[in-house]
This record gives sequence, C-alpha cells and structure tokens, in this order.
Amino acid sequence: MSLLDKKNGKLLVIAPHGDDEVLGAGGLIARALDRGWEAHVFFATSGGYTNGGSGGDIPEWVSMRLTEIEKAAQFLGITSYEVLDSGIGECVRLDTLTRRVMITALEDTLARIRPDIVAMPCRGHYHQDHRLTAEITLGALRPAPDGRLPFVPCVLAYGHTGAGWGGEGFQFSPNTFVDITDVIDRKLEALSCYQSQICPAPHPRNPEAMRKDAEHWGFLSGCQYAEAYECLRMVETI
Repeated sequence: MSLLDKKNGKLLVIAPHGDDEVLGAGGLIARALDRGWEAHVFFATSGGYTNGGSGGDIPEWVSMRLTEIEKAAQFLGITSYEVLDSGIGECVRLDTLTRRVMITALEDTLARIRPDIVAMPCRGHYHQDHRLTAEITLGALRPAPDGRLPFVPCVLAYGHTGAGWGGEGFQFSPNTFVDITDVIDRKLEALSCYQSQICPAPHPRNPEAMRKDAEHWGFLSGCQYAEAYECLRMVETI
C-alpha cells in the first residue's frame, strides 16, 4: 500500500520556517517526486534566525535564509514554493500576524494547487510558530465539500527530532509511516543546504539526530528508515 499510488498527484507541505519541510517531510517529498508527483511547499516565514539565535528581521539574515530555501528546493527538485514574508525584507514574526491574514494566504495556495496530500506540522511542537501554523492549517483544511477550496483527502502531521519535550499537551502520536530508506541520504543532503540552522550534536537539529530519528521510526514500522506522521484525515475517493 502506498500513499502515492495516484498518478500525477500533488503534495503540499506546510512549513513554519525554512528547513522544516526537510526535517519533517523531506523523505516524503523525495518519494513523491520520484513517483512523478508535484511537490509544493508553503513557508509561513523565512525564519530569519540562525542556529545561534541571531538575525531575526535583519535583512542580511533574511536574504541568507531565502537563499538556503532556494538551494534546498533546487536540490530536492521541488515543483514550486512560496514564502509568506518573501519580498518585504524582514522575517515576519508569526505571533504578530492576524490569523485571518495567514489563513487567507494558505487558502489561496490550496485553491491554486489543489493538493491530494497535505503534510503539516504537528500540534504538539514546543515552538510557538509550529503550533500556530498547525492551527492555521487545520482551519484552512476544515471539512467541506470540494469547491473554491479543494477537499484534501489525505492530511498528515509530521513530527520533529525534539518530539516528547514539554509533557502533557506536547505529544506526538504517529500512526502512519513512510519508508524513506532509499532517500534518507537525499534528505540529509537537503538539510545541509540550511547551514545557518544546523547545530552540533547532540542538538536535535543535526544530521546525526535526524538519521537516528528516522532509524527509530524505522524500528517501529519494520523498515530501516522512516518518517512518522499523525494521519489526521484519510478519505478513500471513488
């Protein structure tokens, strides 16, 4: 059984920052592209901070993050991507935006792409931008018949290498796994495009940690390396 059985399908990954598309769903992106699917990414913000916490809305750092996003997109072969704060010269702090602005932007993207699968951040992340992006995505994907906004039959929520931190309310409970054994090296190479974000081990945002995370989910799903997801919706279409 494969989530990617449909011919000429479309995957849309929702990422709070540049690098989250790789950390959470880089393997799924690679697998989808290998199967002839389109793979699109919506970035809520460029995420102008570096691994040391410097940068923010300083234009040079924002430009660097946008360059890293482009480099990773080209390496993976992503069909298209958009960054909500691109072109304004600063990194948007998501907690300063109204939810209406964010949900309208995401709805416009959904209406344009009409994806078959959406991969979004899980709600249990300790980072406020991830939680907010998850809430916005759930609103944009609210149950409704296909119309101006598409009905997306498959909605997955990806985890992160820091899953488990925060106690009650910050859980990640995956029930769907994607075998990424054949593309794990491609995922790690894509992460290397984000040099400003990589931290030395044992930091969870590290290639070694990402490989071990994929190995851990592989142990639990019967393959060498896997990405884990919470399946929020799966509708078999006729």
